[in-house]
Amino acid sequence: MFSNKKNTPHRSAGQVTPTQSSDFEDDPLDYSKVYPDFTVDQIQEMNKSWNMFKTNHSNGGGGALSPMSMGVGDGSCTSTDLSTVSLSRQTSLRNSITLSPSSSDDRGNIWSTLIRRGYNKNLDPKSSAFDDETSERTFDEIPFMEKVRAFFAGLCYELRLGMTTLCKYPHIIFFSFLFFAGLCSASLYLVGVIQERNQDKLANEAKWEAMESGIFFSEMFAKSLIPLRSLQQAVVHSTYFRDLPSRIGNYGEVGSAPAIVGPRSNGLLDYRNVTGICDDEELAAKFQEIVLGINANFEYDGIIVNYRLAPYGVFCVVDPLINVKDFSEDAPMNSTMDIGWDPIHSSNTRWGRLLRDIYKDTNHIDIFGPMFDFVENGVEMYCGHLAVHVPGYNYTVDGEYYSTWGFVMHFIHWSNLKEASGIDYRFRDRGMHYLLTRRDLSIDPVTGKELPNDVVIATNIQGLREMRTEDPVGIMDGIYNQKISAVSIQTANGEWIMRVVHDRDVSTQYIYIRIATVLCVALVTIMFSMILLERQLHKLLLYKIMPLDAIRKLNRGETVVERYNIVTIFFSDIVGFTSMAGEMRPMQVMKMLNELYTEFDKIAEKNGVYKVETIGDAYMVVGGAPERIPAPKAAQRVALFALETLEFVKNFRTSEGHKIHIRAGIASGPVVAGVVGKAMPRYCFFGDTVNLASRMESSSKKMKIQCSDFTRQLIQDAPDFSFEIEQREENGVKGVDLKGKGLTNTWWIRGVSGLHFQESVNGIPGDIESRQSVHVDVIIQSMVLSGQSWSRIGLPDSPLVGATSDQEVMITRVSAMLQHRLEIAMEQRRQGSMNRLQKSQLRSYVKEISTMYNPVDFHNFEHAVHVTTSMNKIIDTIVESVDYGEQGNGSICKTFWQNSFIHFTLIFSCLIHDVEHTGKSNKILAANQHRVAIKFTGPSAERNSIQVALELLFRPKYKFIRKAIFPRIEDRFLFGKCIFWAILCTDIASPENTNNCLRRFNIVHAVRDSLDSAIARGIPPERPNYNPDVCPLLPYLKEVVAYLKLTQKEINDNPEQLKIDQCGIENCVAVEHLMQGSDVAHLMQDWSIFLKFNYRLYKELMACYKSGLMPDPSGNWAIGQIGFFTHYVIPLAERIETICGGSISSLHLSQNARANMNRWQEEGELLTGIFVSGYRNCEAEEDILRSCLSSDNNLL
Repeated sequence: MFSNKKNTPHRSAGQVTPTQSSDFEDDPLDYSKVYPDFTVDQIQEMNKSWNMFKTNHSNGGGGALSPMSMGVGDGSCTSTDLSTVSLSRQTSLRNSITLSPSSSDDRGNIWSTLIRRGYNKNLDPKSSAFDDETSERTFDEIPFMEKVRAFFAGLCYELRLGMTTLCKYPHIIFFSFLFFAGLCSASLYLVGVIQERNQDKLANEAKWEAMESGIFFSEMFAKSLIPLRSLQQAVVHSTYFRDLPSRIGNYGEVGSAPAIVGPRSNGLLDYRNVTGICDDEELAAKFQEIVLGINANFEYDGIIVNYRLAPYGVFCVVDPLINVKDFSEDAPMNSTMDIGWDPIHSSNTRWGRLLRDIYKDTNHIDIFGPMFDFVENGVEMYCGHLAVHVPGYNYTVDGEYYSTWGFVMHFIHWSNLKEASGIDYRFRDRGMHYLLTRRDLSIDPVTGKELPNDVVIATNIQGLREMRTEDPVGIMDGIYNQKISAVSIQTANGEWIMRVVHDRDVSTQYIYIRIATVLCVALVTIMFSMILLERQLHKLLLYKIMPLDAIRKLNRGETVVERYNIVTIFFSDIVGFTSMAGEMRPMQVMKMLNELYTEFDKIAEKNGVYKVETIGDAYMVVGGAPERIPAPKAAQRVALFALETLEFVKNFRTSEGHKIHIRAGIASGPVVAGVVGKAMPRYCFFGDTVNLASRMESSSKKMKIQCSDFTRQLIQDAPDFSFEIEQREENGVKGVDLKGKGLTNTWWIRGVSGLHFQESVNGIPGDIESRQSVHVDVIIQSMVLSGQSWSRIGLPDSPLVGATSDQEVMITRVSAMLQHRLEIAMEQRRQGSMNRLQKSQLRSYVKEISTMYNPVDFHNFEHAVHVTTSMNKIIDTIVESVDYGEQGNGSICKTFWQNSFIHFTLIFSCLIHDVEHTGKSNKILAANQHRVAIKFTGPSAERNSIQVALELLFRPKYKFIRKAIFPRIEDRFLFGKCIFWAILCTDIASPENTNNCLRRFNIVHAVRDSLDSAIARGIPPERPNYNPDVCPLLPYLKEVVAYLKLTQKEINDNPEQLKIDQCGIENCVAVEHLMQGSDVAHLMQDWSIFLKFNYRLYKELMACYKSGLMPDPSGNWAIGQIGFFTHYVIPLAERIETICGGSISSLHLSQNARANMNRWQEEGELLTGIFVSGYRNCEAEEDILRSCLSSDNNLL
C-alpha cells in the first residue's frame, strides 16, 4: 500500500535512507565481504569515505546530507508495502553509498556533485544533465564565447519548445491572433481619431491664416492703388498739364501731333511726334515733384517704381524715365521708348479694350499683372490705369467721343512689395505654404473659346512660380496630401483665392505612427503569447504530476479522495539492478533510468494508461484511473503497454552498451486514490490491489509479464485485442507462492495475436479488410505479425495477420515492419526516433514500390509481402533467443544477430527483390532478347529490381527517409552491400549462383572452425586471406557505386568498407541464406500455404508455356517438387539452422520442409492432376485449393 511514511526506497541507487545517527555506530560494514574483488587499498579508501560520511551525517556538519537534499522523506509515495519489500538497514546503506572500484571520492553522490558544481551544466543546453565527467568551473571561469554559445543554444531550445507547443496547441495561436486583431484595431482606430483631430486642428489653423493673409494681401494691394488716384487728382487740379491734350490733339486731326513710326511700331503709325510738347524740362520737373511727394506721403518709395501721364492716350511724361534705383544697373527700367507711344492705335488690341473701359468708367482702375520678367528675371510687376476726366476735353477714337483728358498710369514692384510685407517669412515661421491665385479667362487659340486660367499672384512654394504652369492649383494638390484651406477675396484686381496648407505631411507622419503602433501591438501580442505558452507549459507539467480533477479539487481547497471499483495496475523493475548499480556511479544510474523511463512514459501516453510514479528502478502505471473506463478495456491498455515496454527493452542499451532486463507484474481490483498532505502533494493509490501488483512483479521472471487470475479474466474479455496467455506452472505446480497470499494462480502474458471481431451470422469469417476497422499502432501491427506462428504465416489467425490481396492492407503491414525495424536501428545508433515526415515518406515509398510489381501469378507484390513477413519472423525469433541467452553454438557470425540495421536491410530487400519481375526466368529473358536481359547479363531480373528500387529511393522526394536509413557513409555502404547480397542470391534457377552460395558457406565455416580452434588452444589466430572471387559483389561494384551515389572521395576515404574480411563474408553468408530461406518460406510452412503458392507458381509457368517460351511443366510437376525439396529446400533449411544455431530451433524449418515433402510424395500426383484440370477449366483458385484440401480442416 502506498503511504507517506519514510519507507526504505525500493531498489533505488544514490539515495541515503534517513536513519538515526546511532545506527551507523552499531552497524559497521565489512567491505571485504561485500566486494571480494576489490583490492586492499580500495577497501581502505571505501572505509575512509564511509567514516567521513558517518561523521558528517551524525554531527550535521557542513557536509551533512539531509533527507530532503537526498530526495527522501519529502512525502513521496513508495511503491510497495513495508512488509513486502523493505530491505535490511545494512543492504540499504550498502546500496546508498555504492562506489565504483575506480573512484573513492564523493563524486559518487549526485546531489553533492550538483551542489558543488552549482548547476553549471545549465549553461550548456546541449550537454547532458547527467554528465559528471566535465571539469567543475564557476560561472566566472567560463570563457565569454562559451557563455554566448550557451545562451544562443538555450534560446534555440526555447524557440523549438515554443514552436512545438504552438503546433500542438493551436488555440494559443488563435487567441493570440484574436488579441492582436482586437488590440491592433483599437489602437489603429485611436491613432486615426488622433490624426483626424490633428488634421482638423491644422486645417483650422490654415483656414484662419488664409483668411488673415488674404485680407492682408487685399488691403496691401488696395493701398498700392491710392497713389494712382492721388496722381489723377494732381492732374485735375494742376494747371501745368491741362493744355497737353490740346497740344497733342486727336489722332489724325489737322494741327495735331503727327503720327509716326516709333521704336516698337512694327510698321504701324502708332507713335505721335511729341517733340517740343512732352520734352519740356519744366513740365518734367513739376511732374517729378508731384511723384516724389506722393511716394513720400504713402511711404511707397521702391514700391511704386514708375508714374506716367498719357494725355489723349499718348505717353507724354514719365518719371523716372530710367529707373536704376529699384532695379539692377544691368537691367534698369528704361521708359524712353514709351514716350510718344499711342497704344490705342497700336496692334495690341488689349490696350484698346482697356482704354475704352476706363474712359467710360471714370472711377474704375484697371489693374494688369502680374507681369513676369517685365524688366529683369525674377521681377514681378503690376501696372494700374486710371482715366482723368476734366470738363471741356473730348477725345475721339475711331469716331467715338470720350469726355476725358487721358489717363494716368503707375507700376507696382510686386516683388518688393511682398518682401517689404514679410509675408513669406510669416508663413515660413508658422510652417505653412500658401498659393495666391486669380482666376482669369484666356482664349484658346485653336477653338477661340474662353478657358478659365489660374494666375499665380504670390506663393512661397519652391519652384511653383518658375513652372509658369496653367494649373498651379493641381500641382499644389499633388504636392500636399493633406487638406488645403482656401479663402476667396474680392480685390480691385478681381477675385483672388488664397490657399494655405501646413508644411508638415501629417498623413505621412501618421503612417510611421501606425507602423510603430502595429509593431508595439505585435510586441505586446508576443508577450501575451508567451504568457499563454508558459501557462500551457505549466498546465502540461501540472497535468503530468496529477490528474485534472485532482488539481481542480486542490485549487478549491477540497480533499482529493476517489474510489475505483476495478483498475489494472502494472509494476516493473530492473532485474539485477542492485548489482548493476554497484558497478555504476549514481549519475550513470540516473542517466540510465532517465533514458529508459522517458521511453516508458511515451509508451504509457500512447496506450492511454496513467503513470503513477517511479521509485528507484520501479515503474508503476494504472489503467482505469483516473480516467474511468470499462475494466476489460483498462486491462487491455495495461497489457498492451506491458508488451510494448518489453519489446522496447529488448533493444535498449545503456550508454555503456549494456543490455538490461525487466520483470513485470499486473493485478486488477479495487483501489482508493487521493492526495495526502498539503506540501508537495502526490496522487497516490491505496489498497490490496497495489500490494498484489507489486507481488506479481517481485515474483515474476526476467523479461516476462505475470498477471493475476482476475486480470487474466479481464484481458480475455478485452474488446479489441486477443492476447496470448499461458498459465504459470513450475515443477508440476500451478501458480506461485505469494507472501501473505499463499499459493496463487497466476498467468504469463506472452503476446497479442490480433483483433477481436464478431463473426457474421452464418459463422463464416468475413473479409479481413472490411473487419480491420480499429486503428492499429505500427509497433502492435509489427508485434502481431512477429507473434504469429512460423508455420501459420499467412493464415487468418486474426485480421491483422491473415493473407490478403488488398493493396492498402499489405502496404500498411510492410510499412509497419520496416518502420519498427528502422526505429530499433536508429535507437541502437543513438539517432533518435523517426519523425512524422520520415514515416510518411517510408509509407509512400512502399506504396510506390507496390505499384512497380507486375500482375503476374507468383512473383507479385503479395508474394513479396509473404517473403517480408517470413523474414521478419525469422529475425524476431533470432533476436528474442539472443536476448534470452538461448543462442546455440553453431552461429558463424556473433555480431550479426545484434545489428538491427542489417535486420532492417533484410526486410527492405524482401520488399524490393522481385520489383518489375515479368514472371519469366532469366534464361527465358535471355533467349528472347528481353530488354532486361539486353540491359543486364546473368541475374538480369534481380539486377533490374535493385536498380529500379534504389533509383526510386534516391529521388529527391525521399531525402528525409534516406537520412533516417543511412545518416553516415558507413551505413550507406552496409545498406548497399546487404541489398546486393540478399537479392542477387535469389536467382536460384542458376546453378552457378547456388553453387557459389554453397561454396561461400563451406569456406566460411572451414575458416571459422580454424579460428575458433586456434582461440581455444590459446594460439593467436591468423588473418584469413580470401580470393576476390569469393565476394559476390566483385562483378557488380560499379553498380553498387552508381546506385548508392558514392563519390570517388567517399570510396577513397572508406577503403575498409569494400574489403573482404572474415566478418564481412560471414555476414554475406548469413544474409544470403536468410534471404533464400524467406524466398521459399512457403515450402517450410503450413501445407495450405505451400499449396497456394505452389499452384500460383504453376500458373505462372503455364502462362510462359502458352506463350511458347517453355515446355509444358505439367508432366514433371509432381516429381519436380520432390527434387526441389530434396536438393534445395531441405539442405537450405539445414544450413540456416547451422548458421543460426539454436536461435531458430522453434521454427522447425527442416522438419516442416520434410513433412511437406513427405505429404507431397503421397498426394503430389493427385494434386498435380487437380492443378492441371482446374487450370484448363479456368476454375477459381479458391475452388482448386478447396479441392486439394477437401480432407483438411485448415482455413484457406
